This record gives sequence, structure tokens and C-alpha cells, in this order.
Amino acid sequence: REREKIERENWDYFDGEPYNPMYKEVDRILDETTIKTLVGPDGKPLLRFPTYMDEEYELKLKIPKSIPEGIDITGSKEEDILMYLVKWKELSYTHCTWELASEVKDEMKIAEYRRFNRPPVLQPMHE
Repeated sequence: REREKIERENWDYFDGEPYNPMYKEVDRILDETTIKTLVGPDGKPLLRFPTYMDEEYELKLKIPKSIPEGIDITGSKEEDILMYLVKWKELSYTHCTWELASEVKDEMKIAEYRRFNRPPVLQPMHE
């Protein structure tokens, strides 16, 4: 009980509700994908892509079919952006989310993902 009390004292608050700050920490990167989207003049995507689980329990990105009302597309352009599927510390795999690569700040986890998921290119042997 004392440990739980100390842990709760270190929790952050979101909308007045306590939550464990570890929920914001990357446990590991599970996948990556590139999608085409509208990017504003500041280089940031104009649209958000919620994550959902399909019938086969695969996490997918929900990509809007049209521009939502109220989004100013003046000066925007279409670009490819990189996204990572993130497993968060202290949360189960059902809480994984797709995040913009620019918002995933853990370079070690990204390097670890690449090391294990991109085999090295073999150079031809010279005779």
C-alpha cells in the first residue's frame, strides 16, 4: 500500500484524472508505415489518424476520406509521412497506437526496431 501511495504521488493528471506517467513512455516500436497526407506550411500534418483494431486483431490507421470542416488547407501540400506503431510502457498491446515519427522522441527504441527489422544488405563477394 505504501508503494502504491508513493507511485500515485508521482502520477500526472489529464483532465483532472490521475494517470501513470509511464503510459507516455515508449516500450517498443512494433511497425512503421508511410502514408500520404496533407502537410501545412509549418511541415506538420493537418489531419490526425485514429488507430483501430480490425477483425483479425491487427491495428490499422483510420484515414479520413475527406477534409473535415474547419481545417484550413491554404498553403498545404501532399507529402509522405512516416508513422510508428508504438507499444507503451505499462499498457497492454490492445493500447498500441500509430504515432507520427516526428512525435516519437526515443531514438534508442527506433534504432532497436530498425536493427531487428531491417536485415543488413549483403555485399557481393569479389573474386
